[in-house]
Amino acid sequence: MSPAQTELLNTALEAFERASKDRRDPFHMPMLANTDERGQPLLRTIVIREFDASTRRLVFHSDARAPKIAQFQRDPRAALTAYDHPRQLQVRLLGRITVHISDEQSARRWASMQPMSKIGYHEPRDSGIPLNEPFANAVGLLDDACAFAHMAVLEFSFDSIEVLRLQHQGHARLRVHFAETAQAQWLTP
Repeated sequence: MSPAQTELLNTALEAFERASKDRRDPFHMPMLANTDERGQPLLRTIVIREFDASTRRLVFHSDARAPKIAQFQRDPRAALTAYDHPRQLQVRLLGRITVHISDEQSARRWASMQPMSKIGYHEPRDSGIPLNEPFANAVGLLDDACAFAHMAVLEFSFDSIEVLRLQHQGHARLRVHFAETAQAQWLTP
């Protein structure tokens, strides 16, 4: 990779690193896309809990009963896009999701979570059940062990990154595909 390509790639990777530690960072809540069983595209906002540039992996959590869990288990391919307006930086990642439920990885995450972050997993009903009114949580909450079984840790491992930096002097767009070595290519914006 050229020095300019390396600089732009590092800018993107550092943005995700910051976002994993700062909930106010624009990259902290990117959009994740996949398809359902009928091939319909689905898009959702996630919260980045961890990012590791050396392994090209980011981590987020979900309710294990949510339909997206079965979708990722059926087809782990996904795309993630983040945009930082002040920095004029858009990044798209392509990769695969690995789901962890009631295993060592999810147990470590559960143990490190704040009580407030665990509340949603104490809901006894499955995700997406129709309700007559919002916040109809009149049913009792589950104990901690049952709630833990409802938490899924999702690891998104990416093998391709596309970075677009908007600039007055001309936009720069770079795609890097990671195989045995990183293969970088400038693209027209």
